[in-house]
Amino acid sequence: MGNIRLISSRGRAEKRPAMKAKAAPQEKKPRAKKRKGPRSSAEVILAIILILLVGVSALLVALVFYVRSVDTIFPNVVTNGVNIGGLSIDEAVDALIAAGYESNADDVSVTVEFPNGDSFTIFGNDVGFALNAQEAAEAAFVIGRAGNLFENNLTFIRAHLETTDLQDVSEAFFDEDFVREIVSEYTRAFNHALVDAAHDLSSESITIVVGTGIMPADEDSVFVLTVETLFRARDEQRHLTVAYTPEMADEYDVDLQLLFDTINVEAVSAVYDPVAFAATQSSSGVTFDLAAAFAKLENAQRGDMIVIPLVTLEPEMTTEELDSMIFRDVLSERSTNVGGTAARRHNVALAAEFIDGTRLNPGEVFSFNGIVGQRLASRGFRPAGAFGDGRLIDLPGGGICQTSSTIYWAVLRANLEVLERHPHGLTVSYLPLGHDSTIVWGQRDLRFRNDRDYPIKIEVAVDDSYVITARIHGTRVDDYTFTSHFVTLETNNFPVIRRPDPELAPGQQVVDLPGQTGFLVEVFMNKHDADGEIIETWSIGRSRYNVQNRVIYYGPSPETEQDPEETPPADQTPPDGQTPETPPEQPPQQPPEQQPPQQAPETPPEQPPEQQPPQQTPETPPEQPPEQPPEQPPEQPPEQQPQQPPEQPPVDHQPEAPLF
Repeated sequence: MGNIRLISSRGRAEKRPAMKAKAAPQEKKPRAKKRKGPRSSAEVILAIILILLVGVSALLVALVFYVRSVDTIFPNVVTNGVNIGGLSIDEAVDALIAAGYESNADDVSVTVEFPNGDSFTIFGNDVGFALNAQEAAEAAFVIGRAGNLFENNLTFIRAHLETTDLQDVSEAFFDEDFVREIVSEYTRAFNHALVDAAHDLSSESITIVVGTGIMPADEDSVFVLTVETLFRARDEQRHLTVAYTPEMADEYDVDLQLLFDTINVEAVSAVYDPVAFAATQSSSGVTFDLAAAFAKLENAQRGDMIVIPLVTLEPEMTTEELDSMIFRDVLSERSTNVGGTAARRHNVALAAEFIDGTRLNPGEVFSFNGIVGQRLASRGFRPAGAFGDGRLIDLPGGGICQTSSTIYWAVLRANLEVLERHPHGLTVSYLPLGHDSTIVWGQRDLRFRNDRDYPIKIEVAVDDSYVITARIHGTRVDDYTFTSHFVTLETNNFPVIRRPDPELAPGQQVVDLPGQTGFLVEVFMNKHDADGEIIETWSIGRSRYNVQNRVIYYGPSPETEQDPEETPPADQTPPDGQTPETPPEQPPQQPPEQQPPQQAPETPPEQPPEQQPPQQTPETPPEQPPEQPPEQPPEQPPEQQPQQPPEQPPVDHQPEAPLF
């Protein structure tokens, strides 16, 4: 305990002053506290400013979002005295209609009168003065939404402080073109009447008294007067009448240019109407020499009478002239004899009826299949002979190839552009080789184009003598005529095939196929001048016709087990020793039973007794089916003759054939 020293608080306090006296820096503390006072006030002010800025920004952001969320028209928006502020678009439309907004132009109109008593009236509704409530409501809604954020917010604030008036919103819809058109029409009419009053018009001349009349109306002046009066009538909501008075001039003479524009009428020539297949209406014109009329007026004195002669203008082509040219000439005509059964003749005549009267404008294309259509019993076609598998079989429409072939022959004589044509597989006897045209529905067609400057008409008919005639009408523009001929390049004689038939009695013979000679021919066109002389010849292609074997069935002899077939040798040389220009390659021979069947057209004709001239063939004819060596039939007693149908008269196949 003796080591513990007790120091009173007073004793410590007494010692502190001495220590403080030594520490001089402590005297600066009061000055430091004085500097801290101003810094604290600035911070408070800055904080207040920041708070205000944040508040204003928040307010602006909130205002932006609020303005964007508002789906009504801003306050205090007025159009034509109707306050539609605070309304939606639909509510504003209803309010405007209820206030008669769209009826504002019902009583607005203007009548403009001319000195001669003529006048015209324009209504406010016709020029766009009638207001549209829907358009006005939409225009009001756009206010305050078309600018940037600052502009839109400012507009929203101002909308609460002042009124926005849309009274002139309809002026943008003023139909100036409509007014101009009406003014122009009536101004021209007035001026024409003014010209008519200043001269005497006869069928031969115009008489003018110099120095009389008034100035014509100025279209621009009439237009300005009309527009100004229309807007005044709109503002006053009533009808106004205004008179137009042109300038007066004692020495004014008639406006010759206006007179010329009034009287001058161009002649109108007739042209071909491809829809009506006829000529349009032509008309004469009238005019006068304007330069000569100006010279007379310039040299005349006041009160003089000048006479201006009229000139009649005739059209280059009248309606009567052009109509007389359409289908005026027979460009070609070809006929063939129709043979065969009654059904075949019926089909030939029926196809002719479908085509008869067909007209083609320049450039149009004729299609036999397109016009005749499919050969069906429901359309009136009857079963008749047609080529099939190298022989005649009955098919609906059999025989109509004679109709197409006769037309094709006429087309060649008219020198029309042939687009598609196919020869028969076997020869036909009713017209010359190379002049036929087979038809197969969906496969082979006869097509040609009218490449002339005028329309053509096709007439096809079968007369009481069973002669079918194809006639092409058109307009002949020159003296040229056309014919055709064929040259035989190759002749292929048919073999005779004899085959035993145990069903036949010994010595009995039946002809199954009569046999037909095959040919390769080339067809040439000839152009004749007015004297009939040939001035040009050209090839239009080749046609190949296949060989049809002559097949005979006979009753076998009991003494002979197997009878060989016999055949005459085939002559491959053209008649009169003529060598074809491009002889075709001979295909290899094969046995007759392997010979491919001949594809036949849908409607080949039976061969009538008389033949008629044929038509063109393709330039690259199909290859001839290979010749087949016949089987050797057994020899028959000479006195036995086969039973066979009567053969048709052969076609003249001379290499130098006549002109067709």
